Amino acid sequence: MKKRLGLLFFAATLASSLWSQSIGLLGGYALTNANPSIDSDKIHFKKTPTSGFVVGPIFSWNFHPYLGFDVSVLSTMRGGDFRISVEGNTSDIIYKRTLYYVSAPLHIYFYHQIKDVELSFFVGPSLNFGLEAKDYAYLDNEFKKPLMDTETDETVIFGKDNYLSMFEVAADFGVNVKYKNILFRTSYQYSINNLAKNKAYVYALGNLVSGSLKETYRQGVFTLSVGYVLDFKKKQRTYSK
Repeated sequence: MKKRLGLLFFAATLASSLWSQSIGLLGGYALTNANPSIDSDKIHFKKTPTSGFVVGPIFSWNFHPYLGFDVSVLSTMRGGDFRISVEGNTSDIIYKRTLYYVSAPLHIYFYHQIKDVELSFFVGPSLNFGLEAKDYAYLDNEFKKPLMDTETDETVIFGKDNYLSMFEVAADFGVNVKYKNILFRTSYQYSINNLAKNKAYVYALGNLVSGSLKETYRQGVFTLSVGYVLDFKKKQRTYSK
């Protein structure tokens, strides 16, 4: 699967670079807020925003004096830290999750240029493919007892019969400010589909819960990034009526 996604990453990058009006490299900070929930009044979650990163190429086309399209192929690292409190349990469960994705945001943007500054607002879907992930859960007491023998790796986190869906569709929107060849971007995306597949975190609860409980797991990701862009065609073109 990793090799296939690597080939997909390369093919998408090559195809986009051949047709784009501008090519750039983007990188920056990602702040992830995991949003787990479960159909039980006895289980409560306290979420902690977690730092990560985003990096990769960006390609754009202006097809109208005020409209454009861009696509990125990004490598992203996300976190998923939260605390689980169960009624009747003396110790909370501390839960830490690290996720690695290849993401392909597809945006329509509305732009306006004033001299050397271009301001644009963008919106669109982001197609995210899970590559690797690690989980770690332990009791919040003096012993810090792990609830698993070792960290759980990607072989039991992503996939059809495992904890999380490998494929995520997210709604993505944000703002670009470009000064000459320097691009500043801030964006936010949130999962549309439910990523929880099978005991997304209930396995950490052990025998504290029983029966089949409905689980959901979504992610909100805020990014702040900067990039360098090379323009190959003039931004303003003449359009026939």
